[in-house]
Amino acid sequence: MAKKLPVLSNATKSVLPEVLPDPRRPKEQSAPRSRTVAHMQRLLATAAAVGVATVSCGKEKTATDPSGERQGCGKKPGSSGDPSSSSGQSSGYAVVDPMPPPAHCPDVAPTVKATATWIQGDGGALLLDVFFPNPPRADYKYVKDAQPTVYTGTMTSHTVKDDGVHVFVTPDPTAKNTSVSVKGTCDKGPGTLTANVSWAEAPKVGGVTVVYVSEY
Repeated sequence: MAKKLPVLSNATKSVLPEVLPDPRRPKEQSAPRSRTVAHMQRLLATAAAVGVATVSCGKEKTATDPSGERQGCGKKPGSSGDPSSSSGQSSGYAVVDPMPPPAHCPDVAPTVKATATWIQGDGGALLLDVFFPNPPRADYKYVKDAQPTVYTGTMTSHTVKDDGVHVFVTPDPTAKNTSVSVKGTCDKGPGTLTANVSWAEAPKVGGVTVVYVSEY
């Protein structure tokens, strides 16, 4: 048999008392301005502490362990204190090659009418005689003791005469061009003349190729 629940009447119903916080004011009240000033003072104090630590780190003598690695804030670059260096991997940055100095005698190159002529060398091999005549500019002189530089080929010999410089080159067998550089000097400083030589047809004795002279 089911048990009957008691029925509450209106007389027995009641409301629980409402509990509210004690409406007391805090001991200290701060305006927005005073809170901002206090925050800025804390930031300045932190910055000053960091600055002192950095200066002291730069002045102190750091200890060195037997392996040669410095200890503390004075670690050498590439030590265990530098993760990117210790791993041996590049950080993605590289040193850019500096720009070459400007030419001291840029007006000399257009006046040098260099030539390149095929001649027969010892053993029947064809050589390229690259000739740099003296420029009209009186203060420009070739450096007699300076070794010419040859690109795309091998220099066999060179001679400095009264009328200019001869550079004898054995080009690479499959090459269609070569470059020869000789050093000179003028009243403004040293310079280098470069003869860029190119040919389209098969070399033959007496053949003359195209030459373009530049200075740097």
